Amino acid sequence: MSLDAQASHTKPLYELHAWMLEHLDRPLSVDALAERVAMSPRNFARLFAQEFGTTPGHYLKHLRVEAARRLLEQTDRGLMQVASASGFGSADVMRRVFRRVLGTTPLRYRRDVQALTARSSVRSATPRRPLTLAQRAVARAARVALAAGRHVPSNLMASLGSSTP
Repeated sequence: MSLDAQASHTKPLYELHAWMLEHLDRPLSVDALAERVAMSPRNFARLFAQEFGTTPGHYLKHLRVEAARRLLEQTDRGLMQVASASGFGSADVMRRVFRRVLGTTPLRYRRDVQALTARSSVRSATPRRPLTLAQRAVARAARVALAAGRHVPSNLMASLGSSTP
């Protein structure tokens, strides 16, 4: 197959990928996806697997899991709403797919992410920047004192580090 022929098949697949991301809440069968790119289902499945390295069904499942993960992380929507927006038929189907793909349930996933977020926000709230600014101010004061020929205590000299004259 020539490069032009390959390119003519891959462009519609990447356009379809973008369309799939925007329409995960719809039922997306191989037949419907193949029809969307004007290919037979068999040829579509073959070219899709060749281009993306997996079957359309597996690929769609992973897109839906990623969409559900984002919604669980970024919103307070209930599991049924997340399942519906992600294209899973029900919260139970989403739970089974999550267990298979991620090894955890959607509810446990949300709790774990919230716990990690809470811990990281506590860490980021610790005042690191003011301490650095204070250290810079002490070092600057020590340099000014040295330049003026005044005595600088040894503990302030240490704040100058390697820039000591």
